[in-house]
Amino acid sequence: MNKGTKVLALASLIVTNTACAQSIENQLRSTPTYSLFAGMTNGGDIIARGGKKVSEATSPEAEPDVSYSEKLKAGGFFAVGGGVNFALSDQINIQLNTSYHWDQVNDPDIKFSRFEFEIIPYYQVNHQIRLGLGVTHHFNIKSTGKALDFAEFNNKVSDIMIENTSQDIKTDFSNATGLIASVGYQFEGFNSLVELRAVKINYDANMNVMNQSLSEPSSQRVKAKGDHIGVYFHWLF
Repeated sequence: MNKGTKVLALASLIVTNTACAQSIENQLRSTPTYSLFAGMTNGGDIIARGGKKVSEATSPEAEPDVSYSEKLKAGGFFAVGGGVNFALSDQINIQLNTSYHWDQVNDPDIKFSRFEFEIIPYYQVNHQIRLGLGVTHHFNIKSTGKALDFAEFNNKVSDIMIENTSQDIKTDFSNATGLIASVGYQFEGFNSLVELRAVKINYDANMNVMNQSLSEPSSQRVKAKGDHIGVYFHWLF
């Protein structure tokens, strides 16, 4: 083997090794990582009230004083879910999340829940911090229980809704899409990260009100803001 052939063979070997290393790196980069998460959120319009308290009337002619200590919000309160992350480069990755999000109050028992699907592209600032901006889609949105107070009821359905008939309200929500901003901080040496997030979304509800004093049920279209902020904890694997 002459000198030129040896040089060519060595160059080929170097190129091959470099290509193999790059292929392995790309393969590792394209391998998704997974996560489970739980979080708490707060914000949005008040959908209902709970924690009913009735105070004794001050006189026989006076009505008992009724108050509520709990608020059911369209942006609250607990969320659990899972996600998958795809690294497109050293600094760009995409996170896909699906979760169940709900809030509830007692006395009376009322629950507001929805399923969520998110697509969030992230920019990796460094090994610990990442910034994301994406979209969230909410579906199978439901409210169960006795609706006592909705953010815009006073103006839109006050003429047909009173407390004595509020238990006859059925709410149907349309699917909704909104924006999500996220900041994540990953702990060194631990497979976990903390996320701060802000979501902007509106819900469109169709309120079917049944009132015995009306010959026919009344239907009112009501909008509610679901904007909220939250803190999530992710377990990575």
